[in-house]
Formats: sequence, structure tokens, C-alpha cells
Amino acid sequence: MNGFQNETQIIRNAKIFDLQERREAKQRKISVYLEAMEDIHELRSQIADYDFYMNVLALEISAEQLPELGSLSAEQQIQEDLNRLNGFVDALERIVEENKGVSLATARHLMQKQGHREYRLMLDYLAQTDCPFLAKMHEILNPAAYVALEKQA
Repeated sequence: MNGFQNETQIIRNAKIFDLQERREAKQRKISVYLEAMEDIHELRSQIADYDFYMNVLALEISAEQLPELGSLSAEQQIQEDLNRLNGFVDALERIVEENKGVSLATARHLMQKQGHREYRLMLDYLAQTDCPFLAKMHEILNPAAYVALEKQA
């Protein structure tokens, strides 16, 4: 009888886990991760469209207009822009990958908090650009801002 009381006591002190709650939490985490990765894919798609568009424009720029663009050739400037854009998206993707269940908005916030000057400048540039591909990237990174703007219109 003494052994039975010990078993009963262990059972009473046992922590009960809600498996359904754990399963739902895991599913939410996976869903947020997949959504973030879809957004990352869309950001990369916008970069590819930007690359194509800018290379077409570069063919239309005359040699006389090049000095107005700065010391770099059109192709060099495009490559520099692409390196920055891809580096920016790579950093977001690393945060999403390392912290499964983190949304793209949270990844962007974490990147800002880490104080990367280049990425803060990129976010500011995306917010102010009139290039449709880069503006779309800003929209992907800030969906709440665009919903609010649409409601005002």
C-alpha cells in the first residue's frame, strides 16, 4: 500500500501539458515563418525586376548623360545597387531563418535595433523612392502603412 501512495503523489505533482495548445503554437510559428519566406521571395522578385528595368534604362543613357550620374558607369551603379538590395534581403532572411516564427516586420525591427546604418539607410531610401519596384519592396516591408493609406484614399 505504501508504494501505491508514492505513485499517487507523483501523479498529483506531474505537470500536465496541453498537447493541442503546443500543436497550435507550433503551427502558428510555421505559418509565420512561411509567410515571412514568401515575402522574402517577393522582395527578391522585385530586385530581379529592378535589375532588368535598370539594365534596359542603362542602354538608353547616352555617354553625355553618364557624368550626371556620378563617377560610376551605369552598369557599375546598377551592380552596386543590386549588391546593397541583395545584402539587405539576405540580412532579413538570416534573421527569419535563425528565429523561426519571426515575421518579416519583426525581422526588420530587429535589424533596425541592431543598428546597421546601411540597412537603416536602405529602409529610408525604400520609403522615399519613386521607383515602382523599390516602392513595392517598401510596401512588402510595411504592409500596415499601405493599408492605412488605402483607407485614407
